[in-house]
Amino acid sequence: LIFQSKAREGEALLRRALAVSSQSNDTFVKSIHAAWLALSLQMQKENQEEVKTLLQQATSWLKHVSLPQHKARVLSEVGEVLSLGGELARADDRLREALKLQQQHVLRAHFRIALTLCRLGECTAVQGKLDDSMKNFQQAVEMMSSDHVK
Repeated sequence: LIFQSKAREGEALLRRALAVSSQSNDTFVKSIHAAWLALSLQMQKENQEEVKTLLQQATSWLKHVSLPQHKARVLSEVGEVLSLGGELARADDRLREALKLQQQHVLRAHFRIALTLCRLGECTAVQGKLDDSMKNFQQAVEMMSSDHVK
């Protein structure tokens, strides 16, 4: 919904999802819902204080997420939010941490790794690190062109 110009509707759904998941013990679900809501708000360029609070919540809950691939997914989302908010150094750190976990614990050719590579490519391009950016984009394209992408 966020990407289909229905940001308000998507935001309302994410708020409900976060309210429900906050009552559970599943820290991954809480973390990802907080990160998605932060992404929605960041894309709308609204309520930056709430974005910061949501990122703090997602990061705090992330410490209790046991599966590395789940940690990587949240870190990639957090990195995207930070990048969109202009916090490029922090975004770069989160995206590289996500990529490292993904490369260690996820299938070698997986669309989530390609997504993180694209996000890192965007982040490094904005920082003026064009060689690094091109390398990340090329790896993502090669991965998505693979017959083994899951």
